[in-house]
Amino acid sequence: MGSLLSRCHGRPFSRAAGPAKCPRIAVAGPAHALASTLPGSSDSWLWLDPACDKPAHRPPRNRLTPSTMASKTLRDERLGGIGLRLVRRPDGTLAGRYSRADDESAIIVQEPDETQDELWQRLKAAALRGDPSFFGFDGAVSRFRTIFPEGFRDAAYLQQERKYKVDARELLNSTVPVQEALTATGFAASVVNAYRTTNIVHPVWEVPRMVEALRSKDRDNLIQRLAAFALGDRSQLSAIARVARKYDAAKWPLITYLPFLWDTPVPHVILRHEPTTRFASSVGHEFPHVYEARLVPAVYESLLDLLARTEHEISELEPRDTIDIQSFIWVVSKYRD
Repeated sequence: MGSLLSRCHGRPFSRAAGPAKCPRIAVAGPAHALASTLPGSSDSWLWLDPACDKPAHRPPRNRLTPSTMASKTLRDERLGGIGLRLVRRPDGTLAGRYSRADDESAIIVQEPDETQDELWQRLKAAALRGDPSFFGFDGAVSRFRTIFPEGFRDAAYLQQERKYKVDARELLNSTVPVQEALTATGFAASVVNAYRTTNIVHPVWEVPRMVEALRSKDRDNLIQRLAAFALGDRSQLSAIARVARKYDAAKWPLITYLPFLWDTPVPHVILRHEPTTRFASSVGHEFPHVYEARLVPAVYESLLDLLARTEHEISELEPRDTIDIQSFIWVVSKYRD
């Protein structure tokens, strides 16, 4: 390609000497160009092109100016395919920017009395709302009422979504009380029956894997650890995964099914990847960007956060329990008008 540029501000320089020989250079771009500020202007840029050593005015790229370049990055993270950055600007105020994989981006400026953490959360929320499938909780409630006009008291809802789940919950708690399952043995047959009672977990592709585990020498150990997990011991998740992997049963729907049905003071919900991530995207929750197939605590904590937020946001529907909330998530994500 020859020498990079022949002159800079009237001074010749070579590729070897580079921009360091020119004190006015502000940004070194790719090998084909260099940029510097024009005299007397903080917003203009001087673009020196190899094809012509005369300066040419070009508009600032991505709104970069010396003032924004002087901003200090305070936090820089990725949320799935979304880039998030928080900076302190030269005037001392904070600003955040998100960039999505679809090239959508926006800058969020700190409001009066807003803390750094509050601005970060607002930036994250704005980025999540940018998802093309977003319609928010208001849209979710509207959709649910379109399908079941009387909400959770609708006769069709009670028959199609709630009754069989309540029946399964009552069966499990009467045959395998969670406090007894925590230490006792001999519950395997009743647990197998509980898995076969509903179609919440797939009867062909998923249930047989758990049945194999529940007929193995690990059956009592697995049930006891699931009971401990249901009662709030999150540390059990890794041990459950180790046992379940032997039978290819370390799957979120299989592991969260019993905790969802057991009566415990700790809320639980069954995790099915596709409808849950679809719902979370539609209401602007970060779960789709946290989810992974491995049984790791961060995924379940994000799921419980989605559960709690959904319960709060749909309070006008007066959900009775996690069955109603799980059903709401399922209906909004899977039903078609």
